[in-house]
Amino acid sequence: MNILCAICNDLLVPSDDVFRTPCGHVFHFACLTQWLERSKTCPQCQVRTTEQTIGRIIFNFSNSDSIEEEAALLQNRNENLIFQLKLRDEELNKLAQETEKLATQREDLKQEVRDLKSEINAILALEEQIENKQERE
Repeated sequence: MNILCAICNDLLVPSDDVFRTPCGHVFHFACLTQWLERSKTCPQCQVRTTEQTIGRIIFNFSNSDSIEEEAALLQNRNENLIFQLKLRDEELNKLAQETEKLATQREDLKQEVRDLKSEINAILALEEQIENKQERE
């Protein structure tokens, strides 16, 4: 039997600390306590739940089933981690491209500022020459 923690979507296995809510839903202890820090309700059905109303569940598993379940769990976790890694790699690549684009824009804008300062200096020099010429005339 494969039982999922509805918070993290990982399979519950014999080695996990499994806890139940007053309404009977089961979760990993760590997942449930983190949830209860934010919300005092069952993650599944929103029945009022506190750390004082949850209880540990101890399952008795047969060895042959647990080996298969452990393998299924590990495969599931591996697939989830590979998928998460792929998503993070894609996000990292996207951010790297955006950073490169912004760096190029920054350099272009710096060059534009230098060009405009040069134009301003040229205009000021011409104005000064005109004023000097007008004073002489």
